[in-house]
Amino acid sequence: IPRPLVRRELPLLLLVCLGVYALAYRGIFDLWAGIALVACLPIVLLQLMKDEAASGEEADIPDLSLSLSVILTIGGLLVLLASSKALVWGATEVARHFGVSELIIGLTIVAVGTSLPELAASMASALKNKTDMALGTVIGSNFFNFLGVIGIAAIISPFAIEADVYTRDLPWTLGLTVFLLLIARFGAHGTLNRSYGILLLLLYVSYLWHISATIVPN
Repeated sequence: IPRPLVRRELPLLLLVCLGVYALAYRGIFDLWAGIALVACLPIVLLQLMKDEAASGEEADIPDLSLSLSVILTIGGLLVLLASSKALVWGATEVARHFGVSELIIGLTIVAVGTSLPELAASMASALKNKTDMALGTVIGSNFFNFLGVIGIAAIISPFAIEADVYTRDLPWTLGLTVFLLLIARFGAHGTLNRSYGILLLLLYVSYLWHISATIVPN
């Protein structure tokens, strides 16, 4: 795990998690909460870019023409977005057909479907030994989801926070962020090895079991 990520990005992500958790305590993400979150997004992005520039590290970028890079980027995004949207749409309709609640759909099927582009990008980066990009994809997505997605949604249409989200889902999110930070700082010489990967997957399965036990009637 890159040291800059341990020193800057993960602690900043933990701070953002705590901020969202504090806002959720009010029981609603209203217009002003949305504005506050969206306003923090460019500040966070600028800070990350500033820290990266100060580190003096240069990215190992392949020698491609600008036009080819743009075509590959746009084409890849379109394929990923289309495939994830198709999966979410199909799985959601099946789940609704069987009477599964919208909350559990959002926490499971939609969450997995919308994360497929990140998973594909992270796997491709890992296979090419570009671990910085793989981790950056995941952490950057969390920044945008917390600040951009929740913030924009609250601005467009303020929404209430269900009790289970505050007492179950957000604590899981916060706990996993702390766990990843502890792994990065103290575990296996700062390496996210296969054992930790398996453990993280098991924790995700435990979370799915937890929400199924608390949402789906026995």
